Amino acid sequence: MLPAVPVQTNPYLTGRHISDDRYAEVAHSRRQWQYVSGTTLLLAGLSLTGNLYQMRQVKVVPYVIQTDVTGQVVTVGPLARDDDPQPEDRVIRAHLAAFIRNSRTVTADRVLLKRSLQWTYAIARGKAVTYLNDFYHSNDPFHRATTETVAVTVLSVVTLSETSWQVRWKEEIRNPQGLKLRDEIYEARVTTTIKPDEVTVDTIWLNPQGIFVTDVDWTRSA
Repeated sequence: MLPAVPVQTNPYLTGRHISDDRYAEVAHSRRQWQYVSGTTLLLAGLSLTGNLYQMRQVKVVPYVIQTDVTGQVVTVGPLARDDDPQPEDRVIRAHLAAFIRNSRTVTADRVLLKRSLQWTYAIARGKAVTYLNDFYHSNDPFHRATTETVAVTVLSVVTLSETSWQVRWKEEIRNPQGLKLRDEIYEARVTTTIKPDEVTVDTIWLNPQGIFVTDVDWTRSA
């Protein structure tokens, strides 16, 4: 049996292999840390995005209790956001406030009184016209103006439904000399419709938006 021949090793080659292994290990470790860092940054970005989204969501909805000048509660609801405007709603409210002022005001100026009634009938339709005819037949504003005047202050216009509204107002009654006699509070239920196609050249200056009152019923509340 032949004796074993010892394997000759090259110390330089061995050292090179050891050095290559160390660099490979360092490179592998660095790559793993890069993966970990990238994953951490991705999760942090997702978390930040989620937090920003949650912050933009409304968590607390403030409610507003609206009262008129007499202290009566007229509406309760969430506070409207500035980015959700409803100009159509505001236009109708202003229109109805003007309707009440023109239909209920009594002034000694017969020309002004006639114009107010003309505007009132220009936006009235159907049952509203019948109601106004019956009211003015029993309460002639021209005759009443000889003994007293009526100044109207609208207190509130509240939405009841898509086409129904409640209007409250105060009437200040004075004698021909201007002496205040009394105050009266009224409220009305008004129904509206919007028909811009019914606006003519002759009536456009009276009712440009085509907002018509189709029904009205008012009563004294105080």
